[in-house]
Amino acid sequence: MGLIKYFNYPSKKEAILIAEGCYKLIAMAKEKSSKHYADESNRQKEKNGTCPNCGDKNIVDKISRVEGSGHVSGSFAYGFGSVYGSSKTDTNEVNHCNKCGNQWKKYDTNYKWTDDIIADWLNDLSTVYEGKYSFGDKTVELLKDIPAESIWKEGKRVAHKCYYSTRENLSLSFLRTKFKSVYK
Repeated sequence: MGLIKYFNYPSKKEAILIAEGCYKLIAMAKEKSSKHYADESNRQKEKNGTCPNCGDKNIVDKISRVEGSGHVSGSFAYGFGSVYGSSKTDTNEVNHCNKCGNQWKKYDTNYKWTDDIIADWLNDLSTVYEGKYSFGDKTVELLKDIPAESIWKEGKRVAHKCYYSTRENLSLSFLRTKFKSVYK
């Protein structure tokens, strides 16, 4: 059993337990992601619906902020040459208060997808490994019912969203010290 556990080569029964743990982890992340989205959309309605200057709720959308940048370059010699140039102009939407005339930029919603939440949890676990911060202990408590191999499998899937130190430091052997293993 020791080599099978060391090389992480699960039997069919253990593979099913790992898959169930992955589903449970994804479900927890989806729940947290949907809660985060609801909070962000409420915050967006609040910020875009009330004037920060006078507190009035009579707000309209306007396109009045025009931002741009550009450059022109060229070369001329003996009356011949060329000119190159480019510019980028963007119009941004703003909120406009009809009462006081104040304008402010619209609130940008910060989306956190399921994979982002899992990557955040793995980054927290990496801080536990490094011994830096105590907030990773909350993540250990939150994920206590998930097998270590499931966390490892999902971690490999979302590794591109994790910090470099997390990808380098977080190992299956460390996860097995904090979480139960599917191997007996």
